[in-house]
Amino acid sequence: KINYLKNISKLGNERNKAEDFLSKDDNQPYSSGLENRMKLLLDIKENKVVTKYNFDQYNVEFKEKYIWSTVDVKIKDGPTIKVLGLPDYCYKNDKVNFYLKNYTFFKDLFLNAKNEKSYKIINNESNHIVLYNSSEIIQPVKIFQSEKKVDCEKKIEEIILKIKDLNIQSEGFYLIENILLRPLNTDKFSLSVYTNNGKLIFKSFKINDFIELSEMRDGLTDLLKDRSNYSIQKSSKDSNKFVISVFDVMDNKILISDENFNTKIEAKKKIEKIIQNYVIKSNLKIEINTKSSSINNFPDNFNYSNEIHIIFPEWPSRFQNIEFKKYIREIIDNYIPANIKFNLHFLNYKNIRELSEFFSEWKELKKKNDTSKIDIVSLKLIQFLLSI
Repeated sequence: KINYLKNISKLGNERNKAEDFLSKDDNQPYSSGLENRMKLLLDIKENKVVTKYNFDQYNVEFKEKYIWSTVDVKIKDGPTIKVLGLPDYCYKNDKVNFYLKNYTFFKDLFLNAKNEKSYKIINNESNHIVLYNSSEIIQPVKIFQSEKKVDCEKKIEEIILKIKDLNIQSEGFYLIENILLRPLNTDKFSLSVYTNNGKLIFKSFKINDFIELSEMRDGLTDLLKDRSNYSIQKSSKDSNKFVISVFDVMDNKILISDENFNTKIEAKKKIEKIIQNYVIKSNLKIEINTKSSSINNFPDNFNYSNEIHIIFPEWPSRFQNIEFKKYIREIIDNYIPANIKFNLHFLNYKNIRELSEFFSEWKELKKKNDTSKIDIVSLKLIQFLLSI
């Protein structure tokens, strides 16, 4: 709270500030005003989520290098208990072994392995053994052994510090503004003329820039009313067919019919029909479309305007707490601009790792202002966001 109050004036001044993705200084990230406020209120110290753990990058599979099995351990001056353990050689060289049967066990590690009560030291005559237990585990797990009890006590302290540190390193989040993912490489455009029910009548004779096509579109209805601007010509694809071409006032061919005709008479009747039924009655739609292959793949159901995604990892201990997750939502509700819709997600390791790779690549291309590649990565991010 003291740290937040020290920054309250700066947070107020920069409440509408966006992140500077063009900054070349990796040591001083220029985060948005909202992101900085959230970090202070949530006491989040990291700028990104650490996802470098030693298991399969894509499937998050936990493969047993050595086989775990249930073994009997005789406690000195006590009963015999059953524990889950590995062969003795796995505990040599000061090694600690946690049993991670599946992803739930991985989350449990962040939640319970930082608590001293999760560990117990027992003596089995020859060694002292550290056992780990939690609500997720059916029976205690033998994670460490040593001849000296003091080594076990030090090891428990080391483990707790390591798990707490991993929790802090994993507590970042991603804030993605939809508007920044809009396609940029839109230098190739065509103009299309449709009927109101969506049937294509004319398309551009050649590719133009957006400004030129915008100017053409403004006067196109008047141009299409004049029969002298139409011409019937042989099709370039089939010399036995005819197409309708449209010329501007400078006698430049600008449009060509989508339909081919068997005779000139048939094409002439079509011209009359277009003028009488569609142009004069204003039953036309004129659209400018991009011809970039990557842009054509951008989905129509993604909202670019006034919407953001805020994405947290689900495995850090605080982010597994229902009340803390409610608190995160309340903070965003209180401080996000009123016109912005937000989507809050808590994702598993696999999804966060995938997002981390896409977003890091996108930011690097943004920093370099590499417009030739950034649309492809933006599309990956959009498809990812739609999938979650």
